[in-house]
Amino acid sequence: MTKKHLIYSIGIILLIIVVSNRNTPNNASVKLEIIQLDEGWGYEIIIDDKKFISQKCIPAIDGNLVFKNKSDAIKVGRLVIRKLENKLAPTITKEDLKDLKLII
Repeated sequence: MTKKHLIYSIGIILLIIVVSNRNTPNNASVKLEIIQLDEGWGYEIIIDDKKFISQKCIPAIDGNLVFKNKSDAIKVGRLVIRKLENKLAPTITKEDLKDLKLII
């Protein structure tokens, strides 16, 4: 595991801990913003006008691959929001990506 992957993994673990301990009120304003990158697409989750997640590569995939199209970034971003609304950690797994038909 490279140093970059280790730092990324630690960041995800800390995010899971924060979200798991956070009681997001039902009336919180949660928005999905799709961002265009030089190489493709990413997304940001905004909660009460504060950037909560900035995802510039496809989660659960080795490497730093970006979403090649806007609709794939939207699908994953919406899944993250559904998880947050259901008080679940906003992590995306390979199984999630398979369910969304983004990978085989």
